[in-house]
Amino acid sequence: MKKRKENIFAIGAMGGSGTRVVAEIFMKLGIFMGDELNEANDNLFFTRLFKNPAWYNKATVSDFEKRFSIFRKFMSGERLNLSEIFEIRLAAETNPTFSTDESYSLNLMNLLHTSRNRKTERWGWKEPNTQIYIDRIAFFFPELKYVHVIRNGLDMAYSGNRQQLMNWGYLFKLVPLDNSDENEITKLQLEYWIRSNTRSIKLCEELMPQRFYLLNYDELCSNPALEVIRLLGFIGYQPNDELMRQLIAIPQKSDTANKYKQKDISIFSDKQLNEVEQLGFRI
Repeated sequence: MKKRKENIFAIGAMGGSGTRVVAEIFMKLGIFMGDELNEANDNLFFTRLFKNPAWYNKATVSDFEKRFSIFRKFMSGERLNLSEIFEIRLAAETNPTFSTDESYSLNLMNLLHTSRNRKTERWGWKEPNTQIYIDRIAFFFPELKYVHVIRNGLDMAYSGNRQQLMNWGYLFKLVPLDNSDENEITKLQLEYWIRSNTRSIKLCEELMPQRFYLLNYDELCSNPALEVIRLLGFIGYQPNDELMRQLIAIPQKSDTANKYKQKDISIFSDKQLNEVEQLGFRI
């Protein structure tokens, strides 16, 4: 049987970078982004399988391949076998970062039934933690196009969304202490933003230079017409005029943009501020 040609997309970032807006644009284009999404448009199937530092630390190449195979089959509507269904339940039940209630097993069977009735060749997902897996994704999905969203690091330093710092900061030796004060955590948050984005961009340039797009969220909101056109050029879409108008209307300037200007940024080192500028943001 000839294998279907798929168009696959993924969106990753540091949490709170504006990926919800990009996912909304993709969904407006008719790209299937998942059956189970939260208010931020996160693909919760991906979350349950992969937002788990404890599993990540001990997983082998085979373990990564198994879960990515399951994720791909589920998203593209292929039938899963009993072993794969068991792995999904195991992932959900052992994930300390994501609570799963008692009804999940029933919901899972409903999702699997729905997926078998859905065949799509254009699908993708949005989940900020995707950036942690760029090196794995680059090889497992050789046709995938990846959009990495980046937002002003100084605004991100003061963001209340610190999940990635708490879950993955150890990868960069950035672990808040129990007695860390607010300024110390804010500085760690900025350092995580610097190191995680630097790592993501470097991996993309090395492993899939023609298949990744670096999207500046601040510029998307400031000049949506130009930035949406550039994004669509990357993913290969040419919508009609009416749909284009709808897409351009999606990005809105955030109330938290330039929030850092109301803060005392002298808490950051000159090195950190220079690195923010090197990543494309004028201070």
